[in-house]
Amino acid sequence: MAVTIRVKRSSTASSVPTSLTFREIAVNTADGLLFVGHTDTTVKDLRGPTGPTGPAGPTGAGTQGASGATGAKGSTGPTGAPGPTGPAGPAPAPAPKCFTANTLILMANGDYKTISEVQLGDKVMGRTSENVVLGLDRPILGNRDMLNVNGEFMTTPDHLILTDNGWGAISKSDYVNNDYGAVSEVITAQGKTLMTDVGIHPSNVDQIEIGTNLAHGTDSYRLVRTITKVNMPVNTQLYNLVLSGDGTMIIANGYVASGWATEELQVYKLVA
Repeated sequence: MAVTIRVKRSSTASSVPTSLTFREIAVNTADGLLFVGHTDTTVKDLRGPTGPTGPAGPTGAGTQGASGATGAKGSTGPTGAPGPTGPAGPAPAPAPKCFTANTLILMANGDYKTISEVQLGDKVMGRTSENVVLGLDRPILGNRDMLNVNGEFMTTPDHLILTDNGWGAISKSDYVNNDYGAVSEVITAQGKTLMTDVGIHPSNVDQIEIGTNLAHGTDSYRLVRTITKVNMPVNTQLYNLVLSGDGTMIIANGYVASGWATEELQVYKLVA
């Protein structure tokens, strides 16, 4: 018949028998450990001594974690001290021939306007025709002179004025250097437009001086008696007109001045 061997046992974790007779065994079912009584009356754990620590396993190939969020922007530092003042810039470049703002212009209807009040599309009276205002020239005086003629009107020395011998300028050299073939920005119906003042060839321009006869009205002349220099700031706003027809305008109660000369005579053209 079968023989059943019953051993001492405990189901309490970490429980160790306190005494066993020689060769008597006991088991802890909670820990899975086996004990035996020794000849010296002690209780031995049949697992034996703990073996040496094994070598470290290889490093796992884990993925590096994501970077942390960017920190908040620090406060703006104090404003630095201002730098030294730079050198003064050059004087404004010469501008095309022009008149001061209060120069009177004879309109086609017989009224007068100051040249600063004349608008695109207005009609002014010229020497031989009524001329439409096609463009407004608005430069500054720059480093040129401003001259008063006969105490009746002021003009730059390069502006063309009609004489009894054709067109003339108080300074023919200024006309050649500043106006003849000059490119300027002009206000037209299309907005600001670059135009070239093709001009009248210098060989056809006389020098205006004391004693010169200037055209006045439609069929008369007036002698130049005085030409006086007037001191004005370099940033003084000046005015001129681009005209159709004969390209002239009656200024200051009768004198005949050139605007930008006529389109028909090809004295100005658009810059491509």
